[in-house]
Amino acid sequence: MRTELRTLRQLVRAFAEGDDESLLWKAVDKVPYKLRRLLQHEGDAGWRRVRRAVRTFCTALAELLSRVLTEEARVRLLECAHRMVPYAVRLAASGKALVQAAVTVWNDAGAADPTRSAAQRVLEAVARQSQSGLVDRMLRAVCTGRVYGAEGAARVFAAADPNIAYRMAFLQVQELALALRRGRDHVATTVYAKRLRWWATVLSQVPALHPLGFPHGEVVLGWMRLFEGRDALRWRLQGADCLIEVMNAVKVYMPVAPLLLEMTGVKLPKEEEEALAYRLLQVAAAWVEHPAFPEMGATLVRRLGKGQPRALDRARKRIREDVESALQRRRDGVHGSAVWRVQQLLVAEEERKTRERRVDGKADEVDREQLVPLEWD
Repeated sequence: MRTELRTLRQLVRAFAEGDDESLLWKAVDKVPYKLRRLLQHEGDAGWRRVRRAVRTFCTALAELLSRVLTEEARVRLLECAHRMVPYAVRLAASGKALVQAAVTVWNDAGAADPTRSAAQRVLEAVARQSQSGLVDRMLRAVCTGRVYGAEGAARVFAAADPNIAYRMAFLQVQELALALRRGRDHVATTVYAKRLRWWATVLSQVPALHPLGFPHGEVVLGWMRLFEGRDALRWRLQGADCLIEVMNAVKVYMPVAPLLLEMTGVKLPKEEEEALAYRLLQVAAAWVEHPAFPEMGATLVRRLGKGQPRALDRARKRIREDVESALQRRRDGVHGSAVWRVQQLLVAEEERKTRERRVDGKADEVDREQLVPLEWD
């Protein structure tokens, strides 16, 4: 195995230098094979010895993909990148470099169909490596239109082939569901709750992913049912936030109200009662828009008013404040329009006139005070 390791390092060095073209293509063909053979025999110990070579090779491969012009060479390099994906995703920087290179090649309008297909296979291979964490980053890049410096590439990629984003999201929802089988202790973590909330936001904002809203909601409901008693309120409120966001965006109505109503029978502090009533009112607002059962929202509010009237009043006040702040943000968001500029000019002119009247009034008062009465002899 020492000979294999020495040969691997020599090939990587030759590939990174890129002086001899024959050695370069030899490294493209041999390095993935040598890596697989080494790791099969030595396992984790072998990985510690080759990780530096993997990092160097992936970085040079991504850089070479941005410089090679011939389609045949690009396809050959992308096939090598496809074989290197299982090793590259174990190193964050190498995985990012390969993702950026693959998306950039795919986004090239002059690329041939075989080249774009090879780049797509690389991205699908990264998506299947769900434990790498790159799937979340790729989908976040799809939503924001940015992949590690490749401006707009991810948005174009998702628009042309939305199945890629759907597959990545499906794999992540499936992984969240499989995590529930490991028990309550495994999923009673802030990390798992944040993943549920983040994916609820993604599924709500991306129209192509709306069909996954119901499976994700079932996972959240199963997670909420794992917790009971007073300690369950924290997790159930976080799960309710996920479901409310999905219900408002996807118009899928999940039975979250019974899980929240169970907590009304538990003695809670004032702040927690208000938070619970606030979520129940949000659920009622979502139910009011239900095409078949709009009366369920009113039933839920009456039930809450009988049990916790004070908490209901505070929750209503909080919702009113949220609505007013949202309206204010919407008004502030149109400050670039011509109507807004005219209104601001009129307001400024009115304020100027008001200040002038106040100053003139104060000046008159000062003059009257300074008048000295005449003394007649």
